[in-house]
Amino acid sequence: MPWLGSYTIAFESDAIDLARPILTPHADLRMLPTADGTPVAVVVPPWVEGALDEMASDIVRFPSSGRIMLFKKLVLNQHAEQFGVLRLAEDSRGSTYFRQDLVDALVATGIVTGTHFHPET
Repeated sequence: MPWLGSYTIAFESDAIDLARPILTPHADLRMLPTADGTPVAVVVPPWVEGALDEMASDIVRFPSSGRIMLFKKLVLNQHAEQFGVLRLAEDSRGSTYFRQDLVDALVATGIVTGTHFHPET
């Protein structure tokens, strides 16, 4: 399961069919054109506003814009629990976050190789 970056993952061929039933209730799987015709899909999660607990998180911001540079400690609030996959609206260039049950389901398929999920909260 290759990452394009911490912001999204992509699947090829047979992995798409294994990932689709796990992820599509929570995110879009969008097919991308490739030069050789190999099927490739990227996960497009919803952007969720209000899932970040800014008071409990330790956030470093860019001085010039106030945008989030990085999280020293990330805390999501209970609002985030209803989403299986999400990106934080407050961190537009940030990571994609997966709920633990979805991580477990993806790992159980055997398609997760070379990728490491780590807990944030």
